[in-house]
Order: sequence, then C-alpha cells, then structure tokens
Amino acid sequence: MKEWFEKTILALNLCPFARVPYERGLVRLLDAVSKEPTSAQHAFLNELELMNDQSAQQLSTTLLGFPHWKISFEDFLDFAENMEALLEEVGLSEQIQLVVFHPQFRLDGFPKESFAHWPNSSPYPVLHLLRRPEVIAAATPERSEQISIANEAAIGNLSDAEKRKYFPWKF
Repeated sequence: MKEWFEKTILALNLCPFARVPYERGLVRLLDAVSKEPTSAQHAFLNELELMNDQSAQQLSTTLLGFPHWKISFEDFLDFAENMEALLEEVGLSEQIQLVVFHPQFRLDGFPKESFAHWPNSSPYPVLHLLRRPEVIAAATPERSEQISIANEAAIGNLSDAEKRKYFPWKF
C-alpha cells in the first residue's frame, strides 16, 4: 500500500490534496487480511469506528487495501455500494465519503483504452475513506474535473517505460 501510494499517487501528483496530509501523518494506510466480503466488511467497520473516534479526529483519511481478496471490479463496486449503505445506516454518510481503487478500474462513458481510468487503478482493491467536509472544502466539482483531465493527459504523456514503472500491475 505504502509503495503504491508514494510511488504512484504522490509521485505523479494524481491527488494534489494528498501530499500535505500524508506528510503530516494524517493518512492511514492499511492492508486488511480479508479474502471475502464478510471479513472485508469487518475491516471497513473497524476503520470507520477509528475515524469516528473523537481521539482520532486528526486522521484525515484511510486507504483500506485488500491485497489477498481476488474480486472483480464489478463485484468490488457492489461491495463499495453496500459499504455506502452502511454509512447511511449508521448516520455517517455526511461525514465519510468512499472512493474505489481497483486494478481493473473503469469509468463509465470512457473507451476501455482511455488513460482516464488509470488514476483509480491500484495493484489490488482499495477503499478510500475520506472526511466529506475536507473533500468539500478542498475540491469543487470544477476543480475535480480539471484534476481528472490533467491526470489523464499526464499519464498519456508518460513513456511506455514510465507507465510500467508507475503502473506495473497494468502490464
């Protein structure tokens, strides 16, 4: 997780909001041992509890990875939707936002070969738990779109060797 986060996300500046909280120790990177939905849900709930704990309020975000869980992108999206429903159920949907990363990440409406998919591609399935108020404060919809366009262009401009360096799981 740490290697992917530092050598891909931070190195390519795919999320311009990530570096400062990471350098301040406000980003939690965790690989769960989960191999199936029930234990993955437990890991998610544990992280949710930690983020909701008053003593951990300084924690800005958690990236919860599942390196041992072999799950398709579509099934992982379904899992993430179930976790969003859990957020709603426990009254935290206004506080926590989920973002999905997966080796086969695909955005609707983009050609399969588009580099628009790559910023949310990861070596294995990952749920990113963000504090919604921080997201709202940091990124307007227009700014988010600008970041997406810039990321797609930056990845497209990488040489083949650089693409293999930053995204080895894609090859």
